[in-house]
Amino acid sequence: MPSSLEGVYEPGIVDPGVPRPNPTQSYWQTEPHPLAEHQSPWPTSAVDVVIIDSGVTRINVAHNLVAKRPGFKVVVFDSRSICSGATDRNGGHIKTATFAVWEDRKRLYGIEEATHFTAFEHSHLGAMVSAISLDAYFDQKAFEKACLVLDDMRAFTPQLAKRYHVYTDRDYLQSAPKLSHRCVGAIGSSAASIRPYKLVTGIMARLIEARKVKVQTGTTVQSIDDDAGEEFALVHSSRGVIHARKILRPFISSVRDNVVHYGPIDGQQRGGNSSALGFESRYSFWLRYAPKEHDYLIQRQKGDVVVDHVNCGRRTAGDDTKTDMLPQLIYPSLTAPAAVRHVWSGILGFTEDTSPIVGSLPLPGRSHQWVCGGFHALMISYLLLGEGGPQGYPRSILLDEERLRRLRKSKDKHSCALVAKLYDE
Repeated sequence: MPSSLEGVYEPGIVDPGVPRPNPTQSYWQTEPHPLAEHQSPWPTSAVDVVIIDSGVTRINVAHNLVAKRPGFKVVVFDSRSICSGATDRNGGHIKTATFAVWEDRKRLYGIEEATHFTAFEHSHLGAMVSAISLDAYFDQKAFEKACLVLDDMRAFTPQLAKRYHVYTDRDYLQSAPKLSHRCVGAIGSSAASIRPYKLVTGIMARLIEARKVKVQTGTTVQSIDDDAGEEFALVHSSRGVIHARKILRPFISSVRDNVVHYGPIDGQQRGGNSSALGFESRYSFWLRYAPKEHDYLIQRQKGDVVVDHVNCGRRTAGDDTKTDMLPQLIYPSLTAPAAVRHVWSGILGFTEDTSPIVGSLPLPGRSHQWVCGGFHALMISYLLLGEGGPQGYPRSILLDEERLRRLRKSKDKHSCALVAKLYDE
């Protein structure tokens, strides 16, 4: 499990390519939405924005664009069905583990911006919070480092640091949240969980039924002709061409050679009798084994547990058609209190500096193209509408040539070190 190289993923970094046509089905899609494969009438004139991909970030953008400017022409493309990518393969965990990225933000942006960014993230969590998230550590060095980072946060922003609580009483950790005796400590904070597929398809259905957004599922964008001197870019797809003033590209493929690293994710849904694994539904967990590897568990109210395993230290090609959970399905324990009901896989995209990326692409031949990613859609709707970002939003998320250069340098450095380390092992 942790730090192992077994399974379908090899060491290294590769191009994820376009979405595969026959992915594993996530637990969330066991009840597919009636409009999941919707195809709107093809646009007969130019549109304002083409959005490629239909996960939670881009559906949020589509919703905000037409809400802010009624009549704005928006087309959403997806190679497969609505919300069949990373959002659908995520566990639905909502939390702010800012202590995990505090050092990076302080080093890159300074104390003032790091504090502002942290406060901004916490400001919109309260409305959704109904659970307690525990980052449970099974590595003593990793736990000690996390505690030191939290101490540093207390020195600079005590009001934000007090949102986290350090647990060192092993008797408590084994009795209340029922963690393993191997857990050396934990850091707790407020959190929430959602069913991501239902959230996204529900929002999209309203946009489709109100005819505010055109959706083209089963349609792969093959190329983009982008001339800085032209008013529109040409979006070539498997079903036709669309003229668009602006294009919001999928995060992973749009900047993959420069700023993104991605990790495979294996998901499971375990079911049995109520609270089969002994957890309470008010707890959700990140189980940290190594710097780039963790499981997270979400206990649903009916007793099912959603388990995701994330490893950013393995090679993945965006192939969500495979899993490495076959032994657990073929040889289940006859005496286990819970059984694996559903298994799926996928990839998640992360930025090299741990902060979201928002802005136009400062690259040749990309004058009409924009990107937002890193688990946020902050400000992008304002920018696509030409309004600029409102006051109060962290400015460090914006993408410019300097940040792109810094991210590319960091990615090249980490990629070489990661591959060497994995092969040495």
